[in-house]
Amino acid sequence: MAEKLQAHARSIERYYAETSMNSLTQAIPVSATTQIALAAAPVNTGSCFSTSTKRFTPPIGKYTVNYGFLLSTNMADGDEVSIGLRKNGTEVRRVTQSAAQAGFCAVDGTISFEQTVATDYWDLAITVDGSGSDRTLGSVSFSSLNNWAIWRQE
Repeated sequence: MAEKLQAHARSIERYYAETSMNSLTQAIPVSATTQIALAAAPVNTGSCFSTSTKRFTPPIGKYTVNYGFLLSTNMADGDEVSIGLRKNGTEVRRVTQSAAQAGFCAVDGTISFEQTVATDYWDLAITVDGSGSDRTLGSVSFSSLNNWAIWRQE
């Protein structure tokens, strides 16, 4: 009976990770794709998220990642900010938003994906299309709540 209960518990377990930049800042070179430095995972059910590689490697299944990031300096009116979901380092989905004005730019969204091979890994990357100097993701004047991603099994 205990074995059946354990098997049932495993069958309904949901993999989930709350990740953040942990109040870090990150320089984002203009027109270059850069992995987002999600350095903390205070909740990591199933230990699928690695804070050293910034990758999510879940079991086979359907997942979503919800995210919210704040670019805090050097943003120009009309800069395009793209968040890309990468599988094994190759972008498979991209969400693009335009900065509404110079200064700060918040980007947020949800991307769904399917894990079909248990060893595939996923991460988030950012690209800023604009001109001039590097942009900054995060700010020491804001908490890590402004720069987060939640990975969860559907």
